[in-house]
Amino acid sequence: MNVDALFHIQNITDKVNEQTSGLAIKVRQLQNIVSLNQVPDIDIGTYCASPYPCDFSKYCKKHLPKDSVFKIYRMNTVKKYQLYYDGVVSYQQAKENAPLNKMQQLQIDAYLNNTIHVEPKKIENFINKITYPISYFDFETFNEAIPRFKGQRPYMQIPFQYSLHIENSVGELKHKEFLADENTDPRLPLIKAMLNDFPCQGSIMAFNQSFEISRIKELARAFPEYKNALESLIPRFVDLIVPFRNLGYYHPNFHGSFSIKSILPALFPDDSELDYKALTIKNGGMAMDTFANLHRLKDKEQLTEIREALLTYCKLDTWAMVKIYNKLLSEFQR
Repeated sequence: MNVDALFHIQNITDKVNEQTSGLAIKVRQLQNIVSLNQVPDIDIGTYCASPYPCDFSKYCKKHLPKDSVFKIYRMNTVKKYQLYYDGVVSYQQAKENAPLNKMQQLQIDAYLNNTIHVEPKKIENFINKITYPISYFDFETFNEAIPRFKGQRPYMQIPFQYSLHIENSVGELKHKEFLADENTDPRLPLIKAMLNDFPCQGSIMAFNQSFEISRIKELARAFPEYKNALESLIPRFVDLIVPFRNLGYYHPNFHGSFSIKSILPALFPDDSELDYKALTIKNGGMAMDTFANLHRLKDKEQLTEIREALLTYCKLDTWAMVKIYNKLLSEFQR
């Protein structure tokens, strides 16, 4: 690899001088703040997340109610702060004083009345698109600034792992999984394992399917000898987020979010086996960072433990989809 080709040399001295001209004054101001005996009395604002999220944001927002306007679904951040500065802070106040779209009204009413909103027809329409065997599927990926593998671009999403729960009929399940060797390009072994593990027919279910489909398309471009086989999977995909995002099912504890990490605890609040917080690896970001650095690890026992933690995390992603889909089935069959 020609490492020099990864870099572009540019003189930015003038720009740096512009940025540092008032730095000494700023440092003195910050030192004065640090020396105070109490926290400065400054209200929250858009600056709490600009140019970067502040580490103290949660502390400064501790006065907000659980149902604050900042949790309203798809409301512009500036608008949320306008409401807050006008004294419109809670859902009840927003309901009485703010213009809301259908989704926002539903979110607020569900929370205030503690009711679950179900539209059976929307759930039925989704279920009718599903054919058995159902393949519940999830990728994990990593990216790097400096490519290690042929055909890899800087920050390219490289799949290194998948979990696959196959449901041949309701309740009849088997699990397949793949976790690549951390020292080699994971893509080709992953492709071969994936094509071998998928049933020849039936729906492939993902949560927010655009991510999985995009990775499959990238794999097809990188390995054209598998292009037809990989692209034949794409029409079989169905997206489990759909019946939630189109308001077929809404639980007040979603709090306006349709991520699997929000839906799962709302539907199964007392199921400890579905608790991501109990895992060693708790989210996709941790999985990505862990695998990206795994090739540097020399301790074999620690390596085995971490690989097992990666498998456990990814398996929960697809097991969660199994539970969520069967919850929808039970609602439809009422």
